[in-house]
Amino acid sequence: MTTIQATIAQLGIPYLENEPMSRHTTFRIGGPAEVIALPRTPGEVKAVLDACRREKARYFVLGKGSNLLVGDRGIPGVTIAMENLSAVTVEGGRKLHGCTYPVMPDRIVAATYLCAAASAG
Repeated sequence: MTTIQATIAQLGIPYLENEPMSRHTTFRIGGPAEVIALPRTPGEVKAVLDACRREKARYFVLGKGSNLLVGDRGIPGVTIAMENLSAVTVEGGRKLHGCTYPVMPDRIVAATYLCAAASAG
């Protein structure tokens, strides 16, 4: 067990080791995630992000897994999967602006969860 895995376990956040990414993408392909954290709340997302940053662990934030191709070698470090989160509320923002840059919906979902987690707590 690595230090980051021990930290995630200590936080009580569900995680899996060497989890096939084919179970977490709409294309149903991909090698294993070294560690996949499955936070259930924005606070848990923030806790995992803080732990990864503190321990200088590589991390990848996974939205709902659409439009994502994962190679056979998988994803090193910690994959933070947002599949257990059904809604995010962003409070305290002054104003949200639209943009004209096309972004895949899965990236918007992941970015929204990431922003909400970063502002939580």
